Amino acid sequence: RAGVACGQGYLSTASWLRDQTRLDARACRDQIRTARLLSDSYQATRSAWLNGQITTAHASTVVRGVHTAMKAVDPKLRADARRESEAALINVSTEYSVDYTIAAVKRIRAAVDPDGLRASALELEGKEFFKLTPVADGYLASGWFTHVNGTKLATILEGRRNTNYHTCLLYTSSEP
Repeated sequence: RAGVACGQGYLSTASWLRDQTRLDARACRDQIRTARLLSDSYQATRSAWLNGQITTAHASTVVRGVHTAMKAVDPKLRADARRESEAALINVSTEYSVDYTIAAVKRIRAAVDPDGLRASALELEGKEFFKLTPVADGYLASGWFTHVNGTKLATILEGRRNTNYHTCLLYTSSEP
């Protein structure tokens, strides 16, 4: 917000942070979003983080989790609900690991919007997706398909697999 990135010739704060820290673009965007939330709305979390009571991962989990959960709360009740949720999560964060804080965030989300979690799960059911990620000099494939389309894809790929790979795959999959 101070204009440091633009003053140094960068088009965005994320690109400046990326150049300074050598983090990937997603991590930089996450850090910037967390920093903005900490400076705007989450003063108690900011204070606990700056005083060393909680880690950076805790602070990030608290602000992102509460921010997401509060979208389901009536706008008239949002400020009080946010403060109460933030205080509870800071207490958890000072005593336990980030995993416990994540679990507490999930419980808060389920409490404020139980139908929203079910709706999200139902919305994903039956949807197919495929992701192809470049890794070294190859690709990693992952996805979810219905039984019918998965069978079709398996048939197509079966003829293309390397015999050595096929043998290794069968061997490793039969191990206990």
